[in-house]
Amino acid sequence: MPGPLLDEADPAPAPQRARRSGRQRAVLGALVVLFVLVVGALTAVGYALIEFGKIDRYKDLDVSEAPAGEPENYLVVGSDSREGAGPGEDPSINEAYSTGTPDQGRQALIDTISQNFGIDINHYVEIDFQGFSKMVDAVGGVPMYIDPAVRDRHTGLYQVDLGCQTLSGDEALQFVRSRHLEYMTPELEWESDPTGDLGRITRQQVFMREALAKVMDEADNPVRARELVGIGVDTVGVDGDMGIRDILDLADRFRDFDPARLKTYSLPILPNDDGATVTLDDQAAQPILQLFRGEQEAKAPADVPDVAPDLVHVQVLNGSGVSGQATDAADALGVAGFDVVGTGNATGTIPWAQTTVLYRAGDEQYAQRLARQVAGGAAYEVSDDVGDGQVALVTGSDFTAISTDPAPADTVAPPTVGYSTGAPPEGTVCE
Repeated sequence: MPGPLLDEADPAPAPQRARRSGRQRAVLGALVVLFVLVVGALTAVGYALIEFGKIDRYKDLDVSEAPAGEPENYLVVGSDSREGAGPGEDPSINEAYSTGTPDQGRQALIDTISQNFGIDINHYVEIDFQGFSKMVDAVGGVPMYIDPAVRDRHTGLYQVDLGCQTLSGDEALQFVRSRHLEYMTPELEWESDPTGDLGRITRQQVFMREALAKVMDEADNPVRARELVGIGVDTVGVDGDMGIRDILDLADRFRDFDPARLKTYSLPILPNDDGATVTLDDQAAQPILQLFRGEQEAKAPADVPDVAPDLVHVQVLNGSGVSGQATDAADALGVAGFDVVGTGNATGTIPWAQTTVLYRAGDEQYAQRLARQVAGGAAYEVSDDVGDGQVALVTGSDFTAISTDPAPADTVAPPTVGYSTGAPPEGTVCE
């Protein structure tokens, strides 16, 4: 399903495309990988070749043709119904998808995303969420780590059994679609997860890794694999230009795929004044969009597109009580390229024990980028007192200096998004 999307009604003109580089194949949406893996496992017995002809084809869709041998972008849409229910919460996307006939809606969706993001869509795949649920059940459920207890009264999610829990198909749908998540506090009270859609995206990414691992284990069983292909055929539709060779090529690429290497991206966004929609943070999103446009090489699996320091708007607050410390830290951050918007004194009990980065939910990448510049690192804290699109650095008793060069991204953990991602703590394996 689409990640963070623009809320603009009129698509912006698509920028000039640069020649695609690298050998990466960009896949928009991880749901397609489940089906591809199963197809790949069955090509040896020829069963998938026969069943593929039964998949629904949207023959009137106009998608871009990638040059021979070049990477391709697959737009994968999850829907509640094969009759055209909308895939997401963004108004412009839902409006596009529900335009006219189902195929007209699909074309409007392709055009809106392509023009808004400047990304060529080479193939279209639509997957019914109910088929996704059946596929999860077919592999015996997917293990996830639940801590603390969570619920969502909109999707029906209610998980109070803690630790490693195997989610059924229906429970998996409730989990990955939850955008009104509530978690149980130590005081046994339900509290809303402030990360909303962004937390949902993180939970989906964690779930897909676990689901991929389970499907790969089961796909070697011919009987189980036939069942999975049957489910996929009944619940997957593709554009008319997507031939058997495209499916087999993808299947071959994913045949020995390690789910731990699945790379996912979330586009950085800015909240709107209505409190319900978001807008793409265009500058911060460019490194990610460039990957899908083919304008830069794919990075190593452990890396993420970096955030330029000038995109990070920082307020520096003195939380240690050491005279002049906020000014000194602000000057050093300015030299490092950050956009320092002001200095001041921290509130609360002084001194703060730990140097802390304050950020709004959704600005995790900016918080991590700032923490990488702090010698010795920093703690994180979500705060509604920070301005939209800003972060704040509160110097604590442990503050020493602002580093000249940032610490490598893989050595400074980002803030945890959401209160239950489904990922087990380090050292715990859910099977």
